[in-house]
Amino acid sequence: DTYTDKAIMAELVTYMKDDVKAAAKSGDWSAAFPEMASDVSAVGIVPGAVKQAKDNYYYRNNIEKALELGLLSKTKDNLFKPTAEMTVGEFARSVEKVFGLEANSLTSYTKTAAELGIASVQEDGVATLSEDMAELSDDIYTVTITQPEGGTVTVYNESAFHTATVDIPADVTANAQIGDNDYFTLTAPSEIVKKTDSNGVFTNKAITTNAIEVRNNGTKQVKYTAKASGILTAYLMFNDNKEITCENKTDGTIVQKYINDTEIAGTTKAKQYNAVTFSVEAGKEYEIYTNGGTGRLFGVMYASTDYPQSTESLDVNAGDLVRVVATPNENYLNGAILVDGVEKAKAKEYKFNVTGNTTVTATFTAEPALVETTVIASDAALTREAMAAIMYDAYLMKMGKDENGNWNKYDYMNQNGGVPSPDDPNYDPNIKYEGSPYIPLTGWGALKDINEVDDSLYSKVKEVYNLGLIRSEQGIARGSIACGNVLEPKTVVTRAKAAKALVFMYILTQPLNGENQYVPNGNLAATTVVDAIPVPNADAPSVPVN
Repeated sequence: DTYTDKAIMAELVTYMKDDVKAAAKSGDWSAAFPEMASDVSAVGIVPGAVKQAKDNYYYRNNIEKALELGLLSKTKDNLFKPTAEMTVGEFARSVEKVFGLEANSLTSYTKTAAELGIASVQEDGVATLSEDMAELSDDIYTVTITQPEGGTVTVYNESAFHTATVDIPADVTANAQIGDNDYFTLTAPSEIVKKTDSNGVFTNKAITTNAIEVRNNGTKQVKYTAKASGILTAYLMFNDNKEITCENKTDGTIVQKYINDTEIAGTTKAKQYNAVTFSVEAGKEYEIYTNGGTGRLFGVMYASTDYPQSTESLDVNAGDLVRVVATPNENYLNGAILVDGVEKAKAKEYKFNVTGNTTVTATFTAEPALVETTVIASDAALTREAMAAIMYDAYLMKMGKDENGNWNKYDYMNQNGGVPSPDDPNYDPNIKYEGSPYIPLTGWGALKDINEVDDSLYSKVKEVYNLGLIRSEQGIARGSIACGNVLEPKTVVTRAKAAKALVFMYILTQPLNGENQYVPNGNLAATTVVDAIPVPNADAPSVPVN
């Protein structure tokens, strides 16, 4: 009654469900948002609820929804056990519910290890090879690349790439030599105005919040004398609509950029903090300053232009660190990297110090063919690759493929608009494309650990990933733009993460404009209670039984 826009507020209330109206009035939200399991509780829902550890409630919304829908169970003691490991059988039964399949219709995941006659698990390990450094000379050696079938091998001389950072010290004085290293000398201006700016925080952690004023007034220019050619990065604060200059005092040429590190002015006319880059040449002297106003310089960094690299041969100094990168062609996988005919790593990259003329190559293998029948013990721990296989079998049973072998898809899965494939070289996950992309933000070929997927599961995991039912999760973060690049196929799935995957798949099956927060057949009607949450059998392998 105290609101001046009471009529509008009253109209909004008419859209609320009755249990929401009652909860808003009483302050007790337990009826509208019931506490489904006491071990995923956060304070503020049910009076007296005890807040749990973050790992318990991080996926709370998904856990609550999975319980409401009856996709997963809780114990008679009202426990969900979110951090416990999931079993293959329990997840398969849950996926059947998601897609509306008959119970136990995914017959490949119904028998325990004992019923399948499995006694124990054998795991293969990969030994890590190391190379002893020989006594080095001043010789120059050649690394020769032999290109194999199925991919490309590139070598990079990492020892030829250098960086050096000089921070503005708190006690800097006029005309002082701020820094002197193998790549440049930095000299302070003749007029010093020192600043401490807590907003001057950059990705280069060697740069502190100490700064000095810079300006094109004859006394506040900082001098940079280049000993090596490369890239000069200046860490600055300045207005986004005014220019920053790197003037070559040796030949009089000038390069100007804005604080956004482009040649395009900003529009806000606001002070911003950024790293601005310029090319520098060995033997030349430069001045760094701002135009049309006073800026702040926090420090500078030098970096080599690039790693010397080749796909044929590369001359390096004795002892240089060389990185070998093996890139498979489409439909091929990384095998091994070999140095002088000796296998050194089963990976995409390998580094070694050169002690003589060397030949490097790699092996690539064709991607494993689809294995139609996947049989995994129901009491085995659910790994991410096993989870993907179950998703594949369930989705195939529910939706199938058309006459051309293309998947039939739910409406949500066709909302990509003009978004290119993530494997397209022009694809950028940070660009706002037309449409709401459903596709994975990291292409399958960009994942670093797909060679770890079991051969008999590989094709199913790849197709499920490209369908968008499973994604790379390592490296993503809330509140930032960060895409994962590993699949972690052998990682065991917790009940909390299983709940997240199940609820996501459930939403896919709903109409685009449906109110999928409502639970079919009434709230809590489908919830199941068990005596105990299944514990995975340590002797049951999480890969198919041949």
